[in-house]
Amino acid sequence: MAFTVSYTDLPTDDYGDDDTYEVLHSGVLKVTSSSSKQTHYFVADLWKSLVADSDHEPGYPKGAGPEVFGFRIPRRLPLTHTS
Repeated sequence: MAFTVSYTDLPTDDYGDDDTYEVLHSGVLKVTSSSSKQTHYFVADLWKSLVADSDHEPGYPKGAGPEVFGFRIPRRLPLTHTS
């Protein structure tokens, strides 16, 4: 188990080492499945807890945090406008 998500009215989900999670500023949980390449967003009222292995950092597969890559992916990208 890399991380587990508990929901308010749904069964608990266990995710693998290559799946990623991130809690966005609004409290929305973003989960990306490595096998299906799908990303799911869960509003704050739908999920109640997330338990991850100590080496599974948000936004990265297990064991591949910023110290491995040498950089952190920015949480908010700057907006650019073109005319």
